[in-house]
Amino acid sequence: TMMAAYIATISILTPYTKVNTLLYVISCLPLISAYFVPGMMVIGQATTIQIIISLIILVVSIPLTFNFCSTKFKNGILDYTKVKKEKKKDINKDEERKNFLMKRSIKNIGFVTGISILLYIGLQTVLSLIGNFVLPTLLGNIFSETDITLILQMVLQITSLGIASAFMLAYCNKNNNVITDSSRKLTVFSKFKLILITLLIIFGLQILLSAVLYPKLGLDYNVTDMFVVNSESSIITKIILILAIAVTPAIFEELFFRKALIDFTLPYGKNFALLFSSLLFGIIHMNLSQGLFAFIIGLVFGIIYLYTKDIKISMLIHFINNGFAAIAMILPEFALILVTLLLIAFLIAGFVFLIITLVKKDSREKLMRLFKTKVS
Repeated sequence: TMMAAYIATISILTPYTKVNTLLYVISCLPLISAYFVPGMMVIGQATTIQIIISLIILVVSIPLTFNFCSTKFKNGILDYTKVKKEKKKDINKDEERKNFLMKRSIKNIGFVTGISILLYIGLQTVLSLIGNFVLPTLLGNIFSETDITLILQMVLQITSLGIASAFMLAYCNKNNNVITDSSRKLTVFSKFKLILITLLIIFGLQILLSAVLYPKLGLDYNVTDMFVVNSESSIITKIILILAIAVTPAIFEELFFRKALIDFTLPYGKNFALLFSSLLFGIIHMNLSQGLFAFIIGLVFGIIYLYTKDIKISMLIHFINNGFAAIAMILPEFALILVTLLLIAFLIAGFVFLIITLVKKDSREKLMRLFKTKVS
């Protein structure tokens, strides 16, 4: 649905240099505004009043939508409320109480997730409007325009994802559904092998998508194209770029989409927690090319977190993946070649470790048991 809506939006808006009244009205509709307003901003046709109206409607609609979807999920997929009338008399009080608690907890999926996403979107929007006005005035004499854009991006990520994570983790702690099992003790070498195998998978997916799938879909999007940074930029700009593209997302995106979301949804099954967190990770990127890749690597990062019970490992892998994109922009050609060769060596080692892991029966069984064991 997200992909269809995004493609439809681009198809509708691309021919326009001046948007008509009908498109302004459509752009204020719940959920649809999330696709139309960014597109209209790109072509310079978004008005302030339109953004405010669409934001208000979106804020109101998100909790309602999640609540509605959680009800359908509860009555349809989980199917725990459909008890045949003739069997109701046989249900004892303990079972009735269990069903009641399950109903309430499932309803909380929509409420807690909706509030968290609402906090994320609301803070992103409000702080973006404030930051675009305040930061150039305060920092214009010290930093370049690119520096200020990157600093604002860091502030938005830290604040919005940090507060959303804090809210959801507080709920998890209150209800004691946090991953605390420390029985899986991985050696340093085991973690190293796991990191190399994961990097091999991630970079392989990037090559496959960018070289095969995206050209066929007519997609060509790279977040680094938004910033005018190269090897000639100042050292301050380079540091800020790495912080904004590699460090901040690695910490706060993993904190929310893996740690908070998976801990929160884990009581409903590992597969559901993995799929739900990955879908939201893809949707929140708000564009098809990034969203598709984010969904896939969200699955990879989620498996790593569930397997290791250590969010720091997925943070490190996330940092390496984003960090390579950042340093590719700022290193001179000779240094970039050396770094690329080093990365290729690591990926070859990851391929060897992957083959060894797949050959070993006990390693395959450990991976299969990951989604069969009960939640700790």
